[in-house]
Amino acid sequence: LWHGDLTGADAVLRTALAEVRLLNDQWRQMQCLVYLAVLHRLQGDTDGVELFLSQLEATGQPAGSPFYQAACHANSAWLHLRNDRVHLARQEALTSLALWKEYTYPFQWLAHWIVLAVALEQGALSDAVQAADAMLDPKQQWLPDDVTQALTCAVHTAQTGANAATQTCLTRAVRLAQGYGFL
Repeated sequence: LWHGDLTGADAVLRTALAEVRLLNDQWRQMQCLVYLAVLHRLQGDTDGVELFLSQLEATGQPAGSPFYQAACHANSAWLHLRNDRVHLARQEALTSLALWKEYTYPFQWLAHWIVLAVALEQGALSDAVQAADAMLDPKQQWLPDDVTQALTCAVHTAQTGANAATQTCLTRAVRLAQGYGFL
């Protein structure tokens, strides 16, 4: 999944999900469902994301895990953004980040991209830059070099007060994120 082999990841995650369901292993079912939702998000498949989030809800998971509960909120935020419910998207993304606040979870980009895109759309440049800076944290998953360069550009130009250049860098980052399936 994290290497971009979505077809291979789909097969592995679905096989794992079937096996852990046979074992009635709720924890691993939750993990499989969360990452299947992420996989379908990366493919731009709203129906797939909805399917796996509803399966998570039906199993009562991931109430016991703030990591995965936050990932569910982040994927829900993505669905809201895709359906032009911007206010709900931002709200879900912020809920996600609040849950992750006390933990090191390397995939916080799941929520930060939503915050960045909504903030940029609403002209809240400082919020967008803050989200960009958070994704550059070394404890976070590596993002493709062109995305990292655009985010770095945004953070550096914001520090100089060059708002137009910052907005250009952020707009480029959002376009790249859409191309990679992050948004």
